[in-house]
Amino acid sequence: MNDRITLTIHTCEKFSDIWDVSIGLLNKNWNDRNMNTILVTDDESSRSFQNVQLFCAGKGLDMPERTKKLLSTINTEYIFFTLDDYFLVDKIDSNRINKLLDIMDKNKIDYLSFKNHHTTRKVIDSDEKIYELDLNSGEDYIVNLYPGIWRTSFMKKTLEEKKDIWDYEVSLTKYAIEQNSVCCTSKGNQFPILDGVRKGKFLHKSYSFLKKNNLYDGDRAIISYLTEIKLFMMDQLKIYLPKPIVMRIKKIMRKFGYKFFSE
Repeated sequence: MNDRITLTIHTCEKFSDIWDVSIGLLNKNWNDRNMNTILVTDDESSRSFQNVQLFCAGKGLDMPERTKKLLSTINTEYIFFTLDDYFLVDKIDSNRINKLLDIMDKNKIDYLSFKNHHTTRKVIDSDEKIYELDLNSGEDYIVNLYPGIWRTSFMKKTLEEKKDIWDYEVSLTKYAIEQNSVCCTSKGNQFPILDGVRKGKFLHKSYSFLKKNNLYDGDRAIISYLTEIKLFMMDQLKIYLPKPIVMRIKKIMRKFGYKFFSE
């Protein structure tokens, strides 16, 4: 896969306390990956990791700008995009990842998400459970920054205008529609992860996993149960509530000072 795809793990200095955890789990559960692996951060660092390169984009640069600088150095057709706080908790079958690339080649897929609950249009591949996303469903964040595989040329085009991380992510679906991009999701569990951190704090399940396996001895805080329940409920509402009801709830919440980056 080395000449087809580059694995990129996006982070920043504020999350450097979990780099050992993230990379350690990656090397344990995907030790036969035959691809360049790059940890993309902001500030300069002297740290080094087994089988992982460190790309320091520059202090003060937001994630989209860091990614743009990185992509100017990438020659592979595809980018495997993930974040440092998505912990790989099970073994990866490299043959299945290779098969995904073949499916993307065959169907001219620009974006393949590993975590996406949005409306789908049709089945692309029944064996690997690949479905084409309905970009015109009216949902928010159909194309997003959860782990996934991107055609490098597609990601480069999304980064042409300077945006912060929040405006960048909310712009992705609109851009994909304008470009008639083919965007898909996989329900085949090819990349089994544990969501580790929200709002800068460990989720309880991820913290318990790390402590049980003696993987973390830092001082990052744990999110409160109340906040975690609220986040969970918000996620579920976004998945299952009809779009008009979501819009109505957002309208009410805006009156109380809440800010939403999506429509």
